[in-house]
Amino acid sequence: MIDAIKARLDEPTSRGLADAVSHAIRDGAIKDGDRLPPIRAVATSLHLSPTTVSAAWGLLGRAGAIRTDGRRGTSVSSPGPVGPARYRRALESDTSFLLDLSTGVPDPALLPDLGPTLSGLRSSAPSSYLDDAVLPDLLDVLRSDWPYEAERMTVVDGAMDALSQIASISLRFGDAVAVEQPCFPPLLDLLDALGVRTVGVAMDDDGVIPAELAGAIERGIVAVFLQPRAQNPTGASLTPTRVTELAAVLANTEVLIVEDDSAGAVASTPAISLGRALQDVVSGEVSSVYAPSEQESATALPHLR
Repeated sequence: MIDAIKARLDEPTSRGLADAVSHAIRDGAIKDGDRLPPIRAVATSLHLSPTTVSAAWGLLGRAGAIRTDGRRGTSVSSPGPVGPARYRRALESDTSFLLDLSTGVPDPALLPDLGPTLSGLRSSAPSSYLDDAVLPDLLDVLRSDWPYEAERMTVVDGAMDALSQIASISLRFGDAVAVEQPCFPPLLDLLDALGVRTVGVAMDDDGVIPAELAGAIERGIVAVFLQPRAQNPTGASLTPTRVTELAAVLANTEVLIVEDDSAGAVASTPAISLGRALQDVVSGEVSSVYAPSEQESATALPHLR
């Protein structure tokens, strides 16, 4: 086990060690239920201080990757279900508001019946892994009002599915990312489950404040998650001027930009994106406009600089 951790240890810090253990677990070199050696034994073998190892174990514990069971020691733990804990608390809490829009759940009475339309479709679904991921007619519709020229597109099962896939592929345990403050609670649940640290970035009526984002970049963030319009829960939407300002802050950085345009066509403002100003940026965008049980999200796939 020590050899597996040592082979993946890139830097002699608590986060480096936590990252190495996390990678070993994901690779299968360390399995669920395996007992970790005592802190002092790990410290001696890896030439680290016991304090560094203890701090790494703390990071892994908070991410749910390991568990401590008294005298039985510390062992690897299967991640629990990645549930929207904050979101469910919001649903279960009592409120004095006559109408609570914080969850973003639409009134079913206002939703169209998609059954007749879907049953009348004649296009067949892809029959091979080599087929395009999006039907040509649907791709034309998506590109017709996408806020920038996307290199590639795909369709996934909802906005959170898209965010989960982008985050799982692009982020590593211990990475720091910027999120709007306040932001959509399920996003925080998702990032917590991945062991990713969040840096809150203050907003005003026009969205994220550029100086605040610049400060987050100085703190070493590797990604920023934004809602360009109808931000949940504030309702703020980016303006063209703010997009230009944020693009200037992000220019010449390697920060991943993920835009969650979940309101889509029902937003009261036009589609807008940093992708217009930063054409070579690594970016993803999500748009969801239908009922939760029926919606699919179009995503512009990230591409490297």
